[in-house]
Amino acid sequence: MTYREVGRRIREVRERLGLTQDAVARHLGVTRPVVSNIERGKRPLTLEELDKLADLFGYSPGHFLQGEPEDAVAVIFRARELDEEDLGKLSWLHGFLRDFWEIRNRKRV
Repeated sequence: MTYREVGRRIREVRERLGLTQDAVARHLGVTRPVVSNIERGKRPLTLEELDKLADLFGYSPGHFLQGEPEDAVAVIFRARELDEEDLGKLSWLHGFLRDFWEIRNRKRV
């Protein structure tokens, strides 16, 4: 997996959700050119950035690194109509649900 392939997957998901590079940059705490460089494969992601993107987009980190299918629980929304506070709440909810299902599935083993 190359940085370019990871960046392409990030861009595809961001565009599918209707998010701008500016919105993603604010969520990550970086500038818009940094997001652009990540999407073009010019800059690698940190693990923290990858985790934040996965939570924001509703995908597992593996989706961006290995092309894994979407999470079973994904939050679908029109991001253009949400402010930063709402995006943060959806990100938290997605993480909570992902952790809940992981714990639930571990108890069954």
